[in-house]
Amino acid sequence: MAYRDIVLSVITRLKVDTTVSGTVGTRVYRNHFPVGTTFPAIVVARISAIHTNDTDTGAYETSRIQCTVYTADDGSADKLSEDVANALHRVTNTYWSSVYVIECVDAGARPGYDATGDLYSYHRDFTIQYLAR
Repeated sequence: MAYRDIVLSVITRLKVDTTVSGTVGTRVYRNHFPVGTTFPAIVVARISAIHTNDTDTGAYETSRIQCTVYTADDGSADKLSEDVANALHRVTNTYWSSVYVIECVDAGARPGYDATGDLYSYHRDFTIQYLAR
């Protein structure tokens, strides 16, 4: 069985969510945003993963995924972070692209700070259990 890309699945899920895409369009990126990015934007990264090999049920994985939103002001960063949570939190037993997600749980958010003061960010973590292969 092929490896399942949970980060790409989260990116795809956020891009098709009408509330999130209504704010960021297709500006949802893996690991970092490119130079010249227009904001608001979202970066999705896998922070950690725990593999579980169970011969009866297949290979499961639990990953900690961080979705960081970037906007021009604190209020819109907070709202976009909540929109991301609404798109992902408590989704169970469904396919996101080619990945079967067993459960996705919002693990909390915290504001970030840009030294220049030009960007505001919120880092929101999710714990996602899914079939890895």
